[in-house]
Amino acid sequence: MSRSTSLTIRPARILQTGIALVLMFTAVTVSPLAWAAEVDRDAAEQRRYRQLAPGVETVVPVARSEEETGEEHPIVEVKAANLAWDPQEAVAKSHTLDERANATMFRRGVWHLQFAFKPMRMIRVDVPQPNGRMKEKLVWYMVFRITNNGQHMTPEPSEEEGAPPNASTIARVDSHEQMLANIGPIRFIPNFTLRSYETGREYRDQIIPVAKAAIYRREQPPVELADFQNTVEISRRPIPVSTDENDRSVWGVVTWMDLDPTMDYFAVFLQGLTNAYKWSDPSGAYQAGKPPGTGRRFLHKTLKLNFSRTGDEFDQREEEIHLGIDGRAPGIDAQVDYEWVDR
Repeated sequence: MSRSTSLTIRPARILQTGIALVLMFTAVTVSPLAWAAEVDRDAAEQRRYRQLAPGVETVVPVARSEEETGEEHPIVEVKAANLAWDPQEAVAKSHTLDERANATMFRRGVWHLQFAFKPMRMIRVDVPQPNGRMKEKLVWYMVFRITNNGQHMTPEPSEEEGAPPNASTIARVDSHEQMLANIGPIRFIPNFTLRSYETGREYRDQIIPVAKAAIYRREQPPVELADFQNTVEISRRPIPVSTDENDRSVWGVVTWMDLDPTMDYFAVFLQGLTNAYKWSDPSGAYQAGKPPGTGRRFLHKTLKLNFSRTGDEFDQREEEIHLGIDGRAPGIDAQVDYEWVDR
């Protein structure tokens, strides 16, 4: 009887023991996973607020000029209508529409964004091809940061005693709603163009989704991957104003493929950091009866970054790319890292 009893009890003990072992094993395996998740969260939090080493990033100072808020031009649409007449004694000729159209001040609010960038680098990634296969490609890229520091310029009517009619002063504001002739929130809608000094050939930036994740893992910018944006994604949301207490800069990356491996000197042109521009009406470009603005030419304020490359076409290396020109490049007389041009 006791033997049969022991035979019936032993499986239960084995089951209890097995359950205890499973619980112990689960406790041992779950705890490290939970700990690892906590470490990942801490690392992500530290990465979000980590500071770049001095000199890693080049910050281009904002170049504001109050002259950008106004330009004086003839109104060619009025001049082409041949409205000239002599009022004699009825009113001064200078007050006629034709005379006043000779020189009219066009005013507008102007905003600027600050641009900071890391060195031009290279990475090899497998890129999908039209035939459905993958092919390893050399991608040139530049990680950048956009900051809206506010203090944008907008003309306001002058309140000074004795000021001439239509005189204005320049106010500094943070909101686009306070700016004259604004067309909505301030967005960064970039236009990156890489131009070879040797050949004059220009390359527009390319969206390479498979490269962005690889670049993110390598560069580890202080944002999540979803907030590390290409040149299309970054234009979707307005750039908020940053303060000393709250840095709301936006991080992005620009990429190129299939660049000329023989070029030694090149420039990167960037439009979109400001809405400042110049315009002109070439003589005879506008004819009466045509839509307003026909033939008008615009030049946009553009940041130009100059680079030199000391390597050859067979073994392209990122450490051979340097910011600035040493004076031997065609069309460049002296070393200059960056400059503002009209383009």
